[in-house]
Amino acid sequence: MMDVVNGARFGAVSRMLGVITCAVVLVACGGGGGGSKSGENPPPTVSKPVVNAGADITVNTGQRVDLDPKALVANNTSANLNAQGLEIKGSSETKEHIVHLVWAKTEGPDIQISSSGFNDGKIYFIAPSTNGAASIKITFKLTLTNAGGLSAEDTVTITVNRVNKAPTANAGDDIDSLSGDTVKLNASLSNDADGSIAKYLWEQISGETVVLDDTQAAQPSFVAPQVTEATTLEFKLTVEDNEGKKSDDAVQVVVKPGDAPNLAMHFPPAAGIYTESTLSLFGVVAAKGGAGITSLTVDVGNGPAAVEVSENGEWRIDGVSLPVGVAQIAIAVEATDSEGRKAVVHSQLQTSTKVSVGTGQSWDDIVGIDVDSSTNKLWIVTLNATSAKLMSVDLKNGNRSATVSDLNNAAQGVSPLLMASMMVDEGTKQVYLSSAEKMQNGSYGNGQILGIDTASGNRQIVSDASFGGGTKLGLPWGMVMGESGELFVADNANNSIVSVNVGNGDRTVIADVSTTPYDINAPKLLSKDNADKDRLFVANAYEVVSDTYVYVFDLDLKVQPVTTGLVVNGMKASSIPGLMTNGIQNMAVDTENDLIFFNNEFGSLVAVSVSSGEASDITSGISSMETFAYDEVREVLYVIDDFPEVLYALDPWSGSKVIISKPNAF
Repeated sequence: MMDVVNGARFGAVSRMLGVITCAVVLVACGGGGGGSKSGENPPPTVSKPVVNAGADITVNTGQRVDLDPKALVANNTSANLNAQGLEIKGSSETKEHIVHLVWAKTEGPDIQISSSGFNDGKIYFIAPSTNGAASIKITFKLTLTNAGGLSAEDTVTITVNRVNKAPTANAGDDIDSLSGDTVKLNASLSNDADGSIAKYLWEQISGETVVLDDTQAAQPSFVAPQVTEATTLEFKLTVEDNEGKKSDDAVQVVVKPGDAPNLAMHFPPAAGIYTESTLSLFGVVAAKGGAGITSLTVDVGNGPAAVEVSENGEWRIDGVSLPVGVAQIAIAVEATDSEGRKAVVHSQLQTSTKVSVGTGQSWDDIVGIDVDSSTNKLWIVTLNATSAKLMSVDLKNGNRSATVSDLNNAAQGVSPLLMASMMVDEGTKQVYLSSAEKMQNGSYGNGQILGIDTASGNRQIVSDASFGGGTKLGLPWGMVMGESGELFVADNANNSIVSVNVGNGDRTVIADVSTTPYDINAPKLLSKDNADKDRLFVANAYEVVSDTYVYVFDLDLKVQPVTTGLVVNGMKASSIPGLMTNGIQNMAVDTENDLIFFNNEFGSLVAVSVSSGEASDITSGISSMETFAYDEVREVLYVIDDFPEVLYALDPWSGSKVIISKPNAF
């Protein structure tokens, strides 16, 4: 392009010299006889493009900035949009037509530049953080070139002013305690992204009154009161940052009598929405000090009903009729031991779907979810066109956390490639995220495992081509944590199951296409056996003549080399009620109850009996299921419906489902 431009300039100089020569001849001849021939027109001239990048702009962090070149590229043939700007090329026989447009960022931090379309050359971005500075500047240069080879340029400067973000209050997880215990509240995970926490304030908002030793400390303490039944105390935390902005959070402390039975209701959850006329309830109970459980009753508002308790402490009651015409259903479960000591747990369910459930931000498209049974939290990796984040949902009350890790924020560590799946390790409180790079030929490679610390949100490489030895990962898909702390990964691209040492990143293939008696071919999903900890399940689905066949293998890790067994042998997806024919997206295995759970994207959740092969759809009434996770301790399924954004707690045996978290009231 520079050659064309320089050539145009050379022609202009030549024409100028011609005019000067003629003038000399005219003087020498005394002014006679010169000039153009009769009827000859002078050659046309081409003007430089008129370019206007727009007036300088001042915005606040988080606002959208739109840049408009007010020019169209003729017959555009290519466009390249990247982190530095936009380039569009075209062609035309008309010299004045614009055939090359370039927006180039010449000053400022890295930003994500977007375009609504390449025909008009418009770009936009979200004003980034100033990283503590009062303001930063971002400059773009706009260059237009016409078909005649002439260029013109203009610049626009965007001044981004810092906006103080509100701090994030974190009152900690809910606490279970006994009468007389010293209970410590904990606000230490509260943070301020652009400053610091300057003040803490704790207030008790419900329950039997207690005295905090310091209401303005990050971790105040109190002595749990003497109670005769389980009693809930609630505390509100307010934090203030160094610039005066505030936010708040709440925490509940359940105080139980010191010698009362341990009673838990796994389903329904403590709060939610339920619209059916009958309900299933289940949980566990255990007496203390050598006593036995003499009675357990369930009361949903119609009076207490006796429930049988099994030898291992499990209790369940199905088909309980609920009150009609009430806005709320108050549920109480009471257990009494042989010494007359009682324990009570409660649940309160709304009967209208036109309300929200839980507080906090919403989620978007889901990359993966997993349950941490030890903290009763659901961890979610969610993304949209402009953000990707890790967040959690408190399964006791449906509250949704702030962003724990912004996956695009380099300050929190390495960002993932194209994300595939995630899982949480209950022991270390690490979330593992698998991703890979899409290659030019459409395949995937350069697989990567990241670890995310759920307390800080910081990310680090656990294993990839740059960290750890052994076989390279291609497309790491399903993941599951082993009993010895290793991470098992289904490498879909390399037809293998890989054991990853999370300490040094080393990778070892434990099963592949050479494994006997059944080889591993394009594995997609992994699950562990809740009864036999040295047994894994791997699944995939193959498309054959307009149908999909589901296969599940089990891997016996006690045998070296690892052997495989066939659990589900080519079951037609079209024959599984609700699964449809586009394969399986997620899997969970509960061998103690002889079940494997499958789902497909925007389809249904299906339970398959391992022993009989019988399958049933257990997601009636969920319109567009996106994915699910299974809490094998509580034996509850958690299902996300894509539209509307709803999280269900689901009893897999009765099909009863409670909306446990719902961001919007509609």
